[in-house]
Amino acid sequence: MAERIELVAEIGNYKKENDVAILQIERWQQILDSRENWGKLLDLHPEFVKLLLEVVHQESIKIQTAIMNNQVEVVDKK
Repeated sequence: MAERIELVAEIGNYKKENDVAILQIERWQQILDSRENWGKLLDLHPEFVKLLLEVVHQESIKIQTAIMNNQVEVVDKK
């Protein structure tokens, strides 16, 4: 999860530098659809998968919004 959050910050920096909107609705829908199918293949309940993705997505939006608004400074750990 920590690695995922680091990627979220990198994506947020990229979006800020390239004037890309935080929320990409079409991409979000693609992710929901494909991950629901992956979850079914792994015998995970679709509602569980959707809820988990929504929680992670909301945190991602929160972090990227803070980056866009210069409320956090993200240091590249690489």
